[in-house]
Amino acid sequence: MPELPEVEVTLKRVAPELIGERIKDVSVYWQRTVNAVPVAEFKRTLKGAQFKNYQRRGKYLIFELSKRRRTKILAVHLRMSGRLEVLEPGVKRRKHDRVIISLKSGSRLAFHDTRKFGRIYLADSIEEIASGLGLEPLSEEFTSDLLINL
Repeated sequence: MPELPEVEVTLKRVAPELIGERIKDVSVYWQRTVNAVPVAEFKRTLKGAQFKNYQRRGKYLIFELSKRRRTKILAVHLRMSGRLEVLEPGVKRRKHDRVIISLKSGSRLAFHDTRKFGRIYLADSIEEIASGLGLEPLSEEFTSDLLINL
């Protein structure tokens, strides 16, 4: 299971390649990967959106998307065996790619998940995703004094 350091490394590896990219198409090969909205709505909402920003909250990889002056949040939870990778043009779909987001540049963002436990969420705000999470352990607010008083 990817732990916090692996999630952080994944975000830092993948996200910079996405900022400024516009989504051309979305393919969903395992429908249960998409959570909280119907797959058709997920695809329709993502098509044409642009990656604007990113962050990590807990084990969620969070991407801020913009489309027609509206912001949406795309959040990915890798769970046990999920991986998020940017594929170069020409790389074929692999057996366990569950969702592929095609970008205008020709690259693709692939959510690869052997065990099928990972999830992708679409929300209007980060709070919808992170409201139940505790204090971020890598933040400056997380101090030794705070830890002692928990």
